[in-house]
Amino acid sequence: MTLDISSNNLGGDGVDSLVSALKNCTKLKRLYMSGSGTITVKGCAALSTLLEISTLELLHLANNNIEDEGAQLFACALEGNTSLKELCISTGGHFTPTSPITDTGWGAFSRLLCDTSSINNTYLSNHSQRPGALPTILKDCLKLNDYTDKKIVAKKKMLRYHIKFDMQPLLEWDLKALPFV
Repeated sequence: MTLDISSNNLGGDGVDSLVSALKNCTKLKRLYMSGSGTITVKGCAALSTLLEISTLELLHLANNNIEDEGAQLFACALEGNTSLKELCISTGGHFTPTSPITDTGWGAFSRLLCDTSSINNTYLSNHSQRPGALPTILKDCLKLNDYTDKKIVAKKKMLRYHIKFDMQPLLEWDLKALPFV
């Protein structure tokens, strides 16, 4: 199911009310809210809760003047989300030099796109991008994902971001575990 309410000036309270109405709608897969005016931090917080619990596959919020705090809320909400395939939050649908989201906001997404907190998280953070302009901070994270073989992507990320991987515990097992590593 698709809901397109683009170019409606909902404001923070309107977005909050919409999210309350959509929380139990499991059939909604695509939500278009581009050009709905300025979505406030309150509206971003409400939409973030929707991302955490819904099965949305596509969320378009372009041209809503979403700033760093809103971008950070979305990035946090997406940490546990497995259904969303496309999120558009920039001005004009793409990154522009006049976008209200700075490197601080995009940085939250870079941590999501290449999670280096552990080797397992690095392995699991394989994402791709649609053609279009992106800020440098995201291009660097996604550049490794250009390969079609996700195993190669994971290996390259692990070698790049985990250069101090401690092999000593594996060597203590008399190399029995090495073939499994």
